[in-house]
Amino acid sequence: MLALAVALAAAPARALNHDLVVPAIAAGPFAVACSNLAQDPARIAQLGGAPIDYWEGRPSFGQSRYITQILTDLMSVVHFDAPIPDERRYYPQFAGGTVAFVAIVCHPTARANNDPDYALPGSQDLIPHMQLAGAPPKLISASEYLQTLGLPVNGVGIAPARLPLIAFSHGLSGSPISPGYLGAMVQLASQGYMVGAVFHADQRFSRVRVQDLADFWYLLRNFDLVVEMQLMRPLSIKAMIDQLLLDPGFAPGIDPDRIGGFGASLGGEAMMHLLGARITTTIGLGCHETVRDPRIKAAVGFVPYSGQSFLPANFSAKCFSKQNSLPLLWKHSRLRSGLPRSDSIRSTVPHTPLSSLAIASERLLTSLSCSPIALDPLPTSPNFAKPSYSSARNNRRSHIFLHSDLTRAKIGHQFQRTVLHFHAKR
Repeated sequence: MLALAVALAAAPARALNHDLVVPAIAAGPFAVACSNLAQDPARIAQLGGAPIDYWEGRPSFGQSRYITQILTDLMSVVHFDAPIPDERRYYPQFAGGTVAFVAIVCHPTARANNDPDYALPGSQDLIPHMQLAGAPPKLISASEYLQTLGLPVNGVGIAPARLPLIAFSHGLSGSPISPGYLGAMVQLASQGYMVGAVFHADQRFSRVRVQDLADFWYLLRNFDLVVEMQLMRPLSIKAMIDQLLLDPGFAPGIDPDRIGGFGASLGGEAMMHLLGARITTTIGLGCHETVRDPRIKAAVGFVPYSGQSFLPANFSAKCFSKQNSLPLLWKHSRLRSGLPRSDSIRSTVPHTPLSSLAIASERLLTSLSCSPIALDPLPTSPNFAKPSYSSARNNRRSHIFLHSDLTRAKIGHQFQRTVLHFHAKR
């Protein structure tokens, strides 16, 4: 239902050639390291199930599972407790308490970093130069950062470079290290960003799939649990930013004035909440404020989920903050279920200048395909005012895929080719 859909591509409506292909953005010039996330194979074998079950929070016989259960050394991992507002109507299970979360952080590192890559259990992916247990992160120095960009050092010392931070939020029921996402984080970090991503584990809070009539009735009877699950997204992202800005290892490498967000599907919805969108909390589309974070100066929603009429996050005009004027790049298809048509987007954000809100319009050629396509914003200004797009021609371009269950692996390279630029003063 809410699952991350297949990627999409758009070409400018006024262009006569809708099949213009632009080369994908290559990996950035920086070496990348990521925070510790070592997992205990013996513990996994003892508990049963696959590692991904714990990464994504898949329950087993009614018992929730989370990555904290299989970590080798929790104290070496970025972890935090997110405080939950004491509003039982919106947080029926956790109101007034806290919920534990884990995050992974990827960042530019020195070329001399010889920490080994870490092979994720049950996966072919590697965490590059994973931070050693008990050791501080090896952040890139300001001097090496400038040298890598070909800029003069001018007496800059060995202190860590203060980098823009991207808060990264994966799609429904995924995780930052599920197929496709880790590569996206590494790609962004290779461009010179620090990237932090929460393990949301949505299934700890609500059933997330509608596969039959029983699931449908479950959602109707437990609407408040679905609301709570979606509200946990902005809460945990804000708490992660709090944690990183206080962390003695990562804080010196973050510029607190340059924080942005990138979210896919349900993660894209979370970004809209953090920028001011409210959430529908009743079948009658009653609206409620969510957690906002004014530190996030700009965000990208990659095929962001925006609700069905009978589920939360239905972005009607009354539920989007009319005071929002922050840059938001909303990349979507008007044909995809769960996404509003472009004219309804314009009606929901009438006070957001189009110069800082790049959205697909009715006149853009928008297609969905499971063949290798690329959505590459090539920014010409720091606030997304003039993004350009590229798409590879599908041999059967007229064939539109609306299937929402395509694996994340098929669109992993889409994220790896997506680079976010926001107020980056290099």
